[in-house]
Amino acid sequence: NSYNRRLDEMEEKTLRGSILDRNGTVLAKSEFADEKQLRKYPYGSLYSHVIGYSSRKYGKSLIESGYNDYLLGINESSAVFNLRDRLTGEAKEGNNIYLSIDHELQALANKLIKNMKGAVVALDPKTGEILAMVSKPDFDPNEQKLEENWSSMVESEEAPFLSRATQGLYTPGSTYKVLTAASALENDMGDNIYNDSGSIIIDGKEISNYGGKAYGEINLDTALAVSSNTVFASIGVELGEENLRNIGERAGIGKKIPFDIPVSKSVFQYKEMSKTDMA
Repeated sequence: NSYNRRLDEMEEKTLRGSILDRNGTVLAKSEFADEKQLRKYPYGSLYSHVIGYSSRKYGKSLIESGYNDYLLGINESSAVFNLRDRLTGEAKEGNNIYLSIDHELQALANKLIKNMKGAVVALDPKTGEILAMVSKPDFDPNEQKLEENWSSMVESEEAPFLSRATQGLYTPGSTYKVLTAASALENDMGDNIYNDSGSIIIDGKEISNYGGKAYGEINLDTALAVSSNTVFASIGVELGEENLRNIGERAGIGKKIPFDIPVSKSVFQYKEMSKTDMA
């Protein structure tokens, strides 16, 4: 528990480990000043939704919380070494952590998103490593700034403490067309030809392609290549809930994702419609 007073006492006598990017750039470090330990975040808000904060007053979050014991060097043998440190008078040092994050990519993502609400995430598709993860709005986790702005941030409708990359729930948009196409292939719909007129009405709601563009008679391959909203909407209705739910669950929708910081579980939502609802 990050509010545990015994941990506070231990941390006073332990130099908390640093957090670094994959190339060794220091993203968080601790220093002793006037017999007090101060946690410093040299890049301010840039890693607020990755590393989180470590505060005597407000506790800890994200990496700082999840790896608290490691950063303090607490393990099964720590009691023995703590006794040794007391006898020798040596200051104890915690362990450092290297993240998969690339600082240059993180800075670029932050520059590109500017002050817009949302998130940017870059992954290595071969390993699943997170190379950059930025969420906006963000906050400065340094102790002084945290204390000055805490009340206003907690009450803010902008929700700066919310990591939109890991805890926001959003519709997947066109990325789900990949799963819809996979389900269509499994259900022998790969050779179907669709008439794309640029828009379609389903259950009284008009769905249009980007820019209202009509592609005419196209197959599944072309529909995926041009990201046809009308074709994939009609395919979704034809597949039905069971098939769409099945392919989604196999891809991880609705399942807990193992990760180093909290991640909201996704939710599958489907409104039953029939072919007669389409025009």
